[in-house]
Amino acid sequence: MEDTKKTVCECGHIEMSNGFTPGYGITPDGKKICDQCCAENDKQYLRDNGRLSGYLTGNPGNMKFSNWSSSFTLNVQCYTKSWHNFAGRNGRIDFWVTWEGNKYHGIHVGNSHTCATIRKVNG
Repeated sequence: MEDTKKTVCECGHIEMSNGFTPGYGITPDGKKICDQCCAENDKQYLRDNGRLSGYLTGNPGNMKFSNWSSSFTLNVQCYTKSWHNFAGRNGRIDFWVTWEGNKYHGIHVGNSHTCATIRKVNG
């Protein structure tokens, strides 16, 4: 039986741990909010700032960019691999996603993590 713990978040939602994530995030001012509210905050941040840090996961042909809990996920439409002066051969992945009619370019560097950042493409 899976051990789960219910958490009442400050957003008013009850969230349950899935065993991998706690089911909530903590805002910069220390408030606990559920994963879905975290997704809404990340979406608003992307709208307001045109950039978002997250994670690039998956295999070629099925890569995704997401926030920490994967409550906000975007499918990678295309990507390229190239040389990077620190990460070496195929150490840099450039990728592109579309969200709310806007195009975003993402960059992932290195092979030991999944961290990536997307930025809105102008024009």
